[in-house]
Amino acid sequence: MYVYGFIPDDFVIGIAVLLVKMLDGNRAVSQNYRLSLLSQIISKLLEMALMKLFGTQLQSDSLQYSFQSNSSCS
Repeated sequence: MYVYGFIPDDFVIGIAVLLVKMLDGNRAVSQNYRLSLLSQIISKLLEMALMKLFGTQLQSDSLQYSFQSNSSCS
């Protein structure tokens, strides 16, 4: 995969699960749900391997807080 720059289609397929935000809220309202995606284990392992190899070379925008190490929104 690394040599050819190709990721199999099966790696990007996940299972979408709707989760209720507030259990005591109105379940008929779509805003009371959030979507969670369950990825396959093999794709997670590939993600972790790529982060280990290239994590130091990756950069993100200075306004991106939620996925940076040692930072938060507050």
